[in-house]
Order: sequence, then C-alpha cells, then structure tokens
Amino acid sequence: MIDYSMDLFNWYLGKVKMTQQLPLKQYLLFFLGKVFGAFAIGLLLAAYITGVDWATMGWIVLVGSFLIAAPALPRLFSKK
Repeated sequence: MIDYSMDLFNWYLGKVKMTQQLPLKQYLLFFLGKVFGAFAIGLLLAAYITGVDWATMGWIVLVGSFLIAAPALPRLFSKK
C-alpha cells in the first residue's frame, strides 16, 4: 500500500522551504498577498450582512491579493 500522506507532507515541506529562500522583497509581497487573501475571504463571508456590497469588496481585495503575490509564484512553483 502506498502512503500518499508522506508524499503530500514532503511536497508541502518543499514548498515551505522554497518560500523561506525567497528574496525579502518577494517574500514580503507573497506574505502581503496571503494577508489580503484572508481579508478578502472574510469580506466574502460578510456578504450576508445587508447594507454594504461586501461581495464586490471581497472580490476586489481577492484579485488584489493575487496581483500582489504574483511576482513570487513562478519561483515557488518552478522545478528548481
């Protein structure tokens, strides 16, 4: 029987190590993108509150978080 949980763990550990090796500017952009992504998810969940168009705000912040984190993504997902 193949233990896929260790393969997944090793893949995740490799991505964490690659993130730690990013230059400071790319690391900060990646981190800021993650923070804005979490903020956007919070806004999307708050869309059920009436009176404010939280869904639109959430989508705008989510797209912004992807744009901020974009410079670090090619380096994280490369085969190097």
